[in-house]
Amino acid sequence: MVIISERVKEIRESATLSFDKKVKERLAAGKETYELHRGAPDFDMPLEAQKEVSRAREGYSDVRGLLNLRKAISQKVKEDQGLDYDPSQILVSAGSKMSLYLAFQSILNKGDEVLLSSPYWLSYPSQIKLAGGIPVEVPTKDFKLDIDAIKEKATDKTKAIVINTPNNPTGVVLGREEVHDLAEFAIDKGIFLIEDEAYEKFVYDETKHYSAAMLFDAEGKENILKVGSFSKTYSMPGLRVGYALGPQELIDAMSKLQSQIYSHASVSSQRAALAAITSQTFNLKEIMEEYNKRRLTMLEGLRKLGLITYAPQGSFFVLADISEHGTSVEVSNKLLDAGIAVTPTEDFGSNNHVRMSYANTQEKIREGLEKMGEFFQ
Repeated sequence: MVIISERVKEIRESATLSFDKKVKERLAAGKETYELHRGAPDFDMPLEAQKEVSRAREGYSDVRGLLNLRKAISQKVKEDQGLDYDPSQILVSAGSKMSLYLAFQSILNKGDEVLLSSPYWLSYPSQIKLAGGIPVEVPTKDFKLDIDAIKEKATDKTKAIVINTPNNPTGVVLGREEVHDLAEFAIDKGIFLIEDEAYEKFVYDETKHYSAAMLFDAEGKENILKVGSFSKTYSMPGLRVGYALGPQELIDAMSKLQSQIYSHASVSSQRAALAAITSQTFNLKEIMEEYNKRRLTMLEGLRKLGLITYAPQGSFFVLADISEHGTSVEVSNKLLDAGIAVTPTEDFGSNNHVRMSYANTQEKIREGLEKMGEFFQ
């Protein structure tokens, strides 16, 4: 008889992946389904990356990742954010989810607390628990960071704060002052700050993305870990390439742990990531312009349905308030039966919303919203 560990019993399967499985089963059965739940881009990855994936490669890479890839990431961060990271301070992993997992495993001891502004990305709590830590939810004001609430929740057991901007699932983007005040508090209290920047390029209407590491000197930067992803920006989620930039001691620890788990990210995927980040043909500006059109289409439709009261400025998600119609899980399941796929947000820290994605064509978004309108009549 197999005896499952208590730590694994304590967590649940990823709600987004399990719900996506239901959607795929509907599609496989030939049932019309408007996919307004997608967590992945619907654009093609750069042509240069596609070519690299098609080439068979053998052999291992450095545990931290291909040196040329880490140099390219270092250069990109320097160009985009004015930050200096040596390639030795960069760890390439099998997706930003793995980067976060390695970080929590490397800094948390049993009973350490991690503050999460709610709603939050659903994998944070489970990853924290698997590392022996305790996730502590912090309420927000209209989905915006509440620094006073964070200060109130912080204790002598608080080891880290996670900041995710642009945010999944809300689409909210924190401003310079908000990021600065949070980081200043964390640095002053000796609390480590983990920045999840998977959607850093997904900002609209002249909105800017600010990293806490941009706002402090080298000493302050020692208190910050930056986590990034190739999945969203370069439309290559299935290749699983993410990365972390941070203080040498932490990157060394994460690298040591990675070496004992799965050695390194796929070499073919890393080569594709290098081709993507150095691509001369990939037009990210054009893609972001299209996402913004979709965002506006989604917001217009949700406002007509009376399901939204805020305007997300980032990522490709928005939360629709369905509290008058039932719980998040109830409404999501009923909508799916009606052929509309949205993501339940119970595991994101809210039972009053569903997450909707505009990683789909404007036509499909309009049609899906029209069908939602019929459902809620």
